[in-house]
Amino acid sequence: MILIGLTGGKPESRKEIAERLERFGGSRLKTWAGTDVRRASRVRDLVIALNDAATNKALGGLVVFNVMTLDEAQEIRRRGGVIWHVMGTPSESVPIVRGDPLVTHMQGGCRHYLDALDAFSEHLLSIAAAH
Repeated sequence: MILIGLTGGKPESRKEIAERLERFGGSRLKTWAGTDVRRASRVRDLVIALNDAATNKALGGLVVFNVMTLDEAQEIRRRGGVIWHVMGTPSESVPIVRGDPLVTHMQGGCRHYLDALDAFSEHLLSIAAAH
């Protein structure tokens, strides 16, 4: 299953990227916003959503577009997912790790930020190369 977490930037930009990816992926790629609750509950809710997604055989992937804590990012990475950092103010809680893509909601990209669909294409190619 494809698993992408979006952090940093503005909430509207993260949501726009997630919705573009969902439209591109059709019914096989879904978005999930997370919850606006305390840290421990956010991780618990994320684990529940990831477990539900993993059991849905028709689902090809999940885009979590409101990754706000390091614990959430670590859970996504632990399950083989990636964290994308959205153009704008970096997350104070989720540090950029070498190899994490920098993405933007702007079509065509901007400076060193990739267009979300270009980043998605690169991610799919990296998955294919690993298998």
